[in-house]
Amino acid sequence: LPENQRTALILSKLEQIKQTEIAEIMNISAKAVESLIQRAKATIAKQLQHSSEGFQEIYRPIVTNAEQSTK
Repeated sequence: LPENQRTALILSKLEQIKQTEIAEIMNISAKAVESLIQRAKATIAKQLQHSSEGFQEIYRPIVTNAEQSTK
């Protein structure tokens, strides 16, 4: 994640700091903080989806081969 998105997300979700306080810390508007957090979540979700798809492409043939070898 870009530094500003990562910072906003960590302060919000891990440190449990309110968005208005994060805005003061980062010297941006509360709306900008909200946007950064939303973009960070979207980026993470997209990366996880790609990781899951990649995992399935690797995992599926292994399971299929294992099932066939036990028959």
